[in-house]
Amino acid sequence: MFIMIRNLIFDFDGTIADSMDEMLKIVNDNAEKYGFKRLSHKKIRFLMGKGAKYLINYLKVPKYKIPFLMQELREKISSKVPDLKPFESIPMTLKKLHKRKFRLGILTSNSRDNVEIFLKNKSLEVFDFIYHGSSLFGKDRMLNKMLKEQKLEKSETAYVGDEDRDLEAAKKVGLTSIAVTWGFNSKKLLQSVKPDYLIEKPKDILSVINK
Repeated sequence: MFIMIRNLIFDFDGTIADSMDEMLKIVNDNAEKYGFKRLSHKKIRFLMGKGAKYLINYLKVPKYKIPFLMQELREKISSKVPDLKPFESIPMTLKKLHKRKFRLGILTSNSRDNVEIFLKNKSLEVFDFIYHGSSLFGKDRMLNKMLKEQKLEKSETAYVGDEDRDLEAAKKVGLTSIAVTWGFNSKKLLQSVKPDYLIEKPKDILSVINK
């Protein structure tokens, strides 16, 4: 496959920011409120590896409560943002991409304020645009909106994410999909979605776009 990537859209949690431990703690802390049993840290990590849908189904959270749980996650993670760390070599990779004049964006279900605080604290203000929205099971609508408003060519744009729903959205919209193995989902689950590329280190993004 020959691609000429000029635009890279990144997921935030699990791709840029290592927020997994904080997210899982918040899920457990809200177990009684949303009607599911507290689980061991190891068990929740295992369930997340199987995907968001699997986790929600396992916990048996009523569908009408899911938006409220997601809002709770966003609000409570905001106080933890200053303490979150980027994954190893993510800062170096992003700065190299910025220096090489790639257009960089973020699409996240986290809040824009949270993302901007994180980027400022980590000296990673290299992004041209940030979009956010609640989309537990898919981001294709937000991707389409972003592409239209930012006037991005699909054939020149890749979406980088750590979850099956990220990759499915990218494929549905017609973008090159780059799966990363250091986030929420397991390598096995990511492979099952058949992304265009599967990478294990942030610096591998540079190798993909150089092909």
